Amino acid sequence: MASLLYKTYTRELRKSIAQSMRNVASEPAYEKSFEVFSPVWALLYSLRDSANVPNPTKAMLLSYFREADDLKSFIKVSRDYRIEREYGGELQLAHQATLFTSYFDELISDSLLFVNSFHLSNYRGCVIALRCVLEDLYRHLYYKDNRESFLKVHELGTSEHELNLSPASFRQYLAKATYLAPLDSLNWNFTVAGKNHAGLQKLNAALYGKTSAYVHGSSPLTHNGFSSNEDLAFSASEAQNVIALAEQMCKLIVAFLCCAHLDQYMRMNESMKRIVLKAFSNAERQDFRVALRT
Repeated sequence: MASLLYKTYTRELRKSIAQSMRNVASEPAYEKSFEVFSPVWALLYSLRDSANVPNPTKAMLLSYFREADDLKSFIKVSRDYRIEREYGGELQLAHQATLFTSYFDELISDSLLFVNSFHLSNYRGCVIALRCVLEDLYRHLYYKDNRESFLKVHELGTSEHELNLSPASFRQYLAKATYLAPLDSLNWNFTVAGKNHAGLQKLNAALYGKTSAYVHGSSPLTHNGFSSNEDLAFSASEAQNVIALAEQMCKLIVAFLCCAHLDQYMRMNESMKRIVLKAFSNAERQDFRVALRT
């Protein structure tokens, strides 16, 4: 009996997936669900690029000579690539170990989960994936700055609960993070769940609240209501809603990560920056560059 039911399950799943793949040719929303994360993926891979890895020793010397107005020494140090040539690999590994956590990589994994859920017409799954992305962002930024806590959780097996860490405490931490302060100057307004929210920190809280309803299924409006795999059917209205939510999420991710990794972002070439900044509208793009002085 179980074997027969499983065959029915797989047959219906293949049927729904095949229909979804046929819809791709005629429904732009499918490609849009992939493109919406392109700026985020471009940023994530660029931040990890060895070409954008700073040399902290060199950076300190350059800063010192700049402040001392010692142009001759500044030029001499800026042209010295011995450390990069001799220890480039080690420098990159040390940089990644210090600044990048496993949650940074999980941002890619969970954003792909959003796209895959979209292609299965699993719209609640899309929003749950966005919630995972949001918490990946929180944890990456918090643990990047709090290495001791990261090691306790990942090396010693200490639970976040024991350390009094939670999504709420992560948001409180990020609200006070000095490297995010330039974003306070952005007079941007967002609409989430029919309510207006001013600024990226307010957007952050609103996105967490919106996605919570889908994680917990607290509202019937968040339910998929599937009874079988044949119910995995495209919905234009649901597709539009989750893509709009993903667009707002991507703005938040790009803004927070660019500020948190400003040195690496500044080292990126202009063509890559243009791809990353496609997360924003033309007006927002200009505002963002001004806020970061880039």
